[in-house]
Amino acid sequence: MRHPSRRAFTLVELLIVLTVIALLLAVLVPFVSKVFVIFRKVQCADNLRHINVAYHTRQSGEGAGPLNVWNWQIELAAYLGSEIQVYRCPEDPDPNAGPAKPPPSLEVEVWTHAGFREVPPDSHAWNMVCEEGEWARKKNVTENSYELWMEDKWNDTWNDLILRFTDLGRGRTEIKYVDNHTGSNWYHLIDVSTGEILIEQMGWPHGRDQKGRTVIIETCDRNACYGMNSLAGGDRSMGSVSGVVLALDYEIIVARGPTDDLPDDWRDFLGEDLKLTFARHFGKCNVVYADGAVVLVDPETLDPANPAFVVEKLWDPLVAGAR
Repeated sequence: MRHPSRRAFTLVELLIVLTVIALLLAVLVPFVSKVFVIFRKVQCADNLRHINVAYHTRQSGEGAGPLNVWNWQIELAAYLGSEIQVYRCPEDPDPNAGPAKPPPSLEVEVWTHAGFREVPPDSHAWNMVCEEGEWARKKNVTENSYELWMEDKWNDTWNDLILRFTDLGRGRTEIKYVDNHTGSNWYHLIDVSTGEILIEQMGWPHGRDQKGRTVIIETCDRNACYGMNSLAGGDRSMGSVSGVVLALDYEIIVARGPTDDLPDDWRDFLGEDLKLTFARHFGKCNVVYADGAVVLVDPETLDPANPAFVVEKLWDPLVAGAR
């Protein structure tokens, strides 16, 4: 008995099936991708809610002093428990790139020797900021360390003071006094947020120029995903003032608004596409306000360079309280 043979698919039929599958994928993949983007935006907003709760829990504690905004990640960690991952925005493409950055509050005091260039004896001339830019150049960069070659502005040698920063992991950074090439100045490495001298009298004179001295400090987390309003500590603690920014998607750990002594210039955060790098969610950024509300906003409405008075009210609790 002969069984009827099964007819195979023709080439045309196979092509039709593959075309239908391709069309379905073309429709579904962007939709699924958008769902994941929305999910990451929601997760980021939830992170900021946790930060807000930790901030207010700390502030309401008995005997709590003003928050040190330059170390806010460290100070709030105790109130987050196992939720420390909330410091990471899931939309940040590479938050762990490079060695840990020291707190922005690190500076070097420049002191001058008696009689040099008609400067009074042992006079504090000015401070140098411990970051690449006006006062320092970054050299000898490795995966977990780099050196700052600093220039105190008497000349242009860029080797007046050399400090090495090494990421030890687990939120710690070692700072080493490597060398100096100045015969007229000496230096203190200080934390301006606390006034603490970390390494004293580097360089000539006073006979204390012991190269190789080190100090280990707690560092704020690696490249920041969120920035705390610089006015969230000190005399202008946020309380629960409605409509005032507490923290937001950002590229550095502290966001300085228009009434800060040194407001941020957001042009520093423009990417190659001339868009703000922290506007991670459909060109906008998540913001948590002091009253706990989390809103997705157009960053232009918060730009410290915006002259509108309403922008000051969004950043400064004193201005907001006066409205």
